[in-house]
Amino acid sequence: MKDTNVVAAILTVAFYTSRGGAMSLPQIIATYNEMREMLAAQEAAKKKKKK
Repeated sequence: MKDTNVVAAILTVAFYTSRGGAMSLPQIIATYNEMREMLAAQEAAKKKKKK
């Protein structure tokens, strides 16, 4: 899960900078949470597949 948080943070920064830094703090936090949820869902699906 720690890796998921790091990747989500990196993707959030990349998204923020691609928009020219035109995001407010609540938008940044919402984007981070969405990225983290999507990555966690992917990770859970991969673990389920391995079993």
